[in-house]
Amino acid sequence: MSEHTYSLTHAQRRVWFTELLEPDTSICNLTACVKFKGNIELDTLERALNHSISRNDAIRFQLLEGEELEPRLHLTEYKYYPLRIIDFSNVEMIENRAMDSGSSEHSI
Repeated sequence: MSEHTYSLTHAQRRVWFTELLEPDTSICNLTACVKFKGNIELDTLERALNHSISRNDAIRFQLLEGEELEPRLHLTEYKYYPLRIIDFSNVEMIENRAMDSGSSEHSI
């Protein structure tokens, strides 16, 4: 086993089992909508988010399912994640569209 591969906690195992019962859903995703007022320095925001990703191992865990009976967590190496900008200025019901975007799968 790799030094960067770990067993699931009981809570993670429950999430994994829920995903087995309800595949292709966002039932276990946590989403949020953040509203900024005023001017935003996108470079600074992108650097701050990447700093958080680089320093927080939990964000970079991936679930491995293979020949073993038990799923495992693998800690991926940090790579720079460019900020994806979505302009909602001309979209009606902005909160609904933002939450829809948040419920889709994103790979880090």
